[in-house]
Amino acid sequence: MSLYARDPQPPVLAGVLENKKFVQVGFVVLAGSGLLRVVEHIVDYGLHFNELEFSGGEWAWIGVSNLVTVGFAILFLRYFSKGSGQNSIWILLACTAAGWIAFITWYLSAFVIQGVPPAFTLVADWLEMPGYTGTPLGCIFGPFLQGSRYSYHVYLTYILNADYVIKLSFFGVCMARNRQIRQQGAEQVQAAIARGLGMSAGAR
Repeated sequence: MSLYARDPQPPVLAGVLENKKFVQVGFVVLAGSGLLRVVEHIVDYGLHFNELEFSGGEWAWIGVSNLVTVGFAILFLRYFSKGSGQNSIWILLACTAAGWIAFITWYLSAFVIQGVPPAFTLVADWLEMPGYTGTPLGCIFGPFLQGSRYSYHVYLTYILNADYVIKLSFFGVCMARNRQIRQQGAEQVQAAIARGLGMSAGAR
């Protein structure tokens, strides 16, 4: 048995892992959803600018968070959707996981746990930014769930957490696909070496 033999994959998963288009479309969706969410924010702030009472720090957070989202979108469209940088998927997965942990920490400290120092909540809010790698559901439901406190909590509790699950699952599939590609490459090299040794032995 080959040292590089792969464990049998379920038919559906095997089909996804072999489908290059799935990965490309996935990154385009993440990039497009992130850019759309930024546009939605800009439109919302523009429509309600006179009602906003943000501090300088809050405006800075808004600006940096949107820039991070746009940065990831450009990265996805420029490289990952075209098949480049696939060995760096683990970095995206780590950033997204760290952002999700920070988001949960921020949510708990802001709405669930009483008496948390505001500075701790603020730090958690800033640390969530590496997780801004797209909002597949948020860009669809976000504009409709900002009107009341209850709908906003629905957005935070369900929509954003679902987005993180979707993104982590997608990056996990990408990592599994890259692992499969590397295994196939190793098997091809091993087979070529075996053929070369066989031909050499036959010549003798």
